Amino acid sequence: MFGLRSLMRLVVSLPPSAAEVAAFIETMRIEDGIINKRTFLERNSQELSRLLDFVNHELAKEHGRSIRPITRLEYWLVFNCEASLAGRDHDEGEKGVLPLPSNIMDWNGPSSPAWDSPMSIERNLFHYALYIGQIKNKRMMPGVRLYAHLFELPPFNGNITRTAKLVAGIIHGYFGSSAYNANRPSHDALVEAYARDQELPAMLAGSGFKKLGALLGRQGNIEEALAWFDRQPTPEQRRVVRDGPLYAEPSLSAPTVLLRRGAIVTVISTQGGWVEITHGAANGFVQPTLLAPIAMS
Repeated sequence: MFGLRSLMRLVVSLPPSAAEVAAFIETMRIEDGIINKRTFLERNSQELSRLLDFVNHELAKEHGRSIRPITRLEYWLVFNCEASLAGRDHDEGEKGVLPLPSNIMDWNGPSSPAWDSPMSIERNLFHYALYIGQIKNKRMMPGVRLYAHLFELPPFNGNITRTAKLVAGIIHGYFGSSAYNANRPSHDALVEAYARDQELPAMLAGSGFKKLGALLGRQGNIEEALAWFDRQPTPEQRRVVRDGPLYAEPSLSAPTVLLRRGAIVTVISTQGGWVEITHGAANGFVQPTLLAPIAMS
């Protein structure tokens, strides 16, 4: 039986309205007509960062301040895996640069476009970002498998690289039954494979995954996107935090640095020109609480 707080949560936990979404999309200025994925992302980097800020703000309104925000790494990595910039439809007939699922309205609410009808690139990019955010945060949706609990597990919590890979894996269907003809791995087995940083062909070897032939190419897409972000923290990035000892943590995905002050640990994960900061007790990290640009000199 729901308590009063749970009932209130059900009432106020609503995705952004169609009017809110339309108003934001109207302000977006995406440079289109680019067929190279990295070039597209770099030329539209400022607008995409603004998009993620807005979506994270909307997710916090819907799910509360302790959300797991979408990171720039996740969006770029998934984009490199999923995007079609040549104007072709996707495998299941999805329209747009990024393939929205057929149940997108269940995830994103009434502002969602029809997944199999033409839409503006701005609307497509917006709803894909919101879709990623809902995958990471939505906990109540009748008749739909949810995945938010996976991001709380030790292999992913505090590790932004594995989290980005997990987002891409959920989207590609590894944790769902419909993507397999037979021999579907258990969720525990998949989580263990991610914890070992196993490559996709090995992770799903012996399974009845319907798109086994696509895994090698997708692994290449993932590695390519990660290489775009493979930079160690610079002195400018380290100066984001000025007090306390700073040290590397090999068990977390590089580039990551930690600041310990008493019982509080701050995890600073730099990705390109962004820093993601997580505050938590020394005996267990919590979800990222701040995603902000940093000045580079």
